[in-house]
Amino acid sequence: MLAALPPALLVAGLIFLALISTTGELRAQELRTHRRRALHRAQSALAIAHARIKSSAYDARGNVVLRDAVESGINTGFLSANGTAVHELDVGQLSEVWVAEVANGLFQLDAMARVGNVTVQMRSLVRERDTFARYTLFINSESVNLAGAASDGWMHTNRSVRFYYSGHTYPTVTARDGFGYVWGATEANTTVSANSNPNVAEIPMPSLGDIQDRSVHDDGALTTLLGGADVSDYRVQIELMGDRYEFKAYHRSDSTVLNSGPLPLPASGVIYIDGDIDGIEGKLNGRLTVAATGTVQITDSIQYVDDDGDTAYNNGIPASASDPFESNPDYDGNSALGVLAGGDVLYSDSVPSQIEVDGYFFSKGKFGVPDSRFSPRSSLRTLGGHAVESGVIGAYSNRRGNVIAGFRSRNYAFDARMASNPPPHFLAIDDPRFGAFRIVHRAGIGSAEEDRFATQEIPLGEEERNSKKKKGKKKKKGQA
Repeated sequence: MLAALPPALLVAGLIFLALISTTGELRAQELRTHRRRALHRAQSALAIAHARIKSSAYDARGNVVLRDAVESGINTGFLSANGTAVHELDVGQLSEVWVAEVANGLFQLDAMARVGNVTVQMRSLVRERDTFARYTLFINSESVNLAGAASDGWMHTNRSVRFYYSGHTYPTVTARDGFGYVWGATEANTTVSANSNPNVAEIPMPSLGDIQDRSVHDDGALTTLLGGADVSDYRVQIELMGDRYEFKAYHRSDSTVLNSGPLPLPASGVIYIDGDIDGIEGKLNGRLTVAATGTVQITDSIQYVDDDGDTAYNNGIPASASDPFESNPDYDGNSALGVLAGGDVLYSDSVPSQIEVDGYFFSKGKFGVPDSRFSPRSSLRTLGGHAVESGVIGAYSNRRGNVIAGFRSRNYAFDARMASNPPPHFLAIDDPRFGAFRIVHRAGIGSAEEDRFATQEIPLGEEERNSKKKKGKKKKKGQA
């Protein structure tokens, strides 16, 4: 049929078809260009917002940039999904960045970028203050010696770090006063993560007053038990009993013993004692912070359990030293214990030969074995982390390397959940924590293809996900 057309008409038709094809390709190319530019603008705007927030000072309200934005920034007239007002955060003319406080200290940033008929909305969460529970080990006033077998998680000291021996690999390590390499270790044969830094600014250690501030969250159960008597007149012990706990108070000068009986975990998640805790032990199914202005003694194992009694880790009390201390796939709880002490946190002379200690411990003194007179024990396995003034001591050894006090076998596992979901009202650092970028809306793009933007930031965790409810009762071991 085409052969029957006049040559001039045939040529005109072919030219028309070519023009249509070319115009379509140009439009598709323009759309791809607009999409790419909008995505990059939104990502760049969030990066600028992160940089402004990161470099911001802190005052009594919190992060100055964030607080100024939500308190005096331009109100967009919109509400977040949580019903809070959405304001603008100034990042220049690149695109719009909106900010809303969606939970206490948790902010949502949204960057809106428009190029042509393409609109992209990119989101990131920001926690105003980071938590001390991000560290597997934080030591304020002493240098840290590392000789391999390091736990996961961040390690920091406001002094220096010395690496021993060659060929070891470590997670993120930061120090104020630099890194040193001894006994065969060199910078070339020692591996640390990319985020490690030998000369960071000092991270201030929280004060006793910061611990005392937790008193406002206490429900007064101990005060009621003591009938208003001074807590210093008693030796107070806490036994954790799943989703309940119990106070026992022994009068220091007579035979009086007060027992609260099992109590539900406090709604605030905080137990506060203006004095010492002479004993804490038991199993925890819930989230709890125990704060004391004095010293704390650990008298037996502290283990996380779920509703079925499954422990968070297997082999906390091992039948053999070779049994691996590892995550229990049957555990489906969300327990977290934080212990804040204005003095030392120490193992009591009464602890058995094998113990497991779950929790994150903050001490204005030291943590662990009290001194070289503490008789040797078999094994210590811990799940959590430590932030201390002067050191974490699991054992004392003689010159031959033989343990003369403390635990012969020691296994420290970092609880990474603490970094994104710390215990209630735990201590924080004046340093923001950023979630990864993610696209939440695209309009006018005309394509369902996935856009990928990798970032180096750590996702915030549970606040960024919808909570998952159990889909039915878990079967007990041995059930069909």
